[in-house]
Amino acid sequence: MASSLATGSMSFLMSKPNGRITSTKSRISHQVIEETFSSQLIEVIESYQDEDNTIWSRYKATQSTITPISSKMFYFGYMFTAFPYAFGFALFVYGIGRFIKHRNRDLDVSSDDS
Repeated sequence: MASSLATGSMSFLMSKPNGRITSTKSRISHQVIEETFSSQLIEVIESYQDEDNTIWSRYKATQSTITPISSKMFYFGYMFTAFPYAFGFALFVYGIGRFIKHRNRDLDVSSDDS
């Protein structure tokens, strides 16, 4: 996507304001959001064909550099992957609560005996 300058060096500035590349697994599109004389703010979106995974990225590009600004990812499967860990953590906290409750009850009974 970088264009070649007349001097033979590379430029990371996009020559077109938007574009798309499609493969068998995903679709990648870019759009120049802001443009000044020496830089561009570029948004790249990668969507997988199964529609379960989308990645958004923003970059600031100049003639010689690309700087990542932000990125985020949406993946529907993460929710189901995290569920067993969340359930296990909830059981662990519940067990600690019951232990503390029984320990405090035993301390109350022993202090009543004295």
